[in-house]
Amino acid sequence: MSHEPEIDEQESTEQTITSRQAFAKLLPFLNRHRRGLSFCLLLLAVSTAFSLYWPILLKNAVDIDIKNGDLTGLLLTVILIAVSQTATLYLQYVQRIKLEIIGQDIMVELKR
Repeated sequence: MSHEPEIDEQESTEQTITSRQAFAKLLPFLNRHRRGLSFCLLLLAVSTAFSLYWPILLKNAVDIDIKNGDLTGLLLTVILIAVSQTATLYLQYVQRIKLEIIGQDIMVELKR
């Protein structure tokens, strides 16, 4: 014996909304945070550029610096790779924190 209340199928389909309708209801809340979301998009672009840059540096380290025995060039390339990786991690961290703050603000607005 089930103690769950019976729900008429017709009634339950009337209460459901599509993903598009739900997103349309959230747009006004997202619109208020347009600057923060644009900033996060910029951080995403820059961090992606940094993450795509270090494999090129690694290729140059192997193909040019190691092949020619250039220790100074290799050291400089390793430093650039480390800076690129550090910048990527930092920018992704800032982006994540900013998006979490925006999400929490939207949740507070929804509760109000």
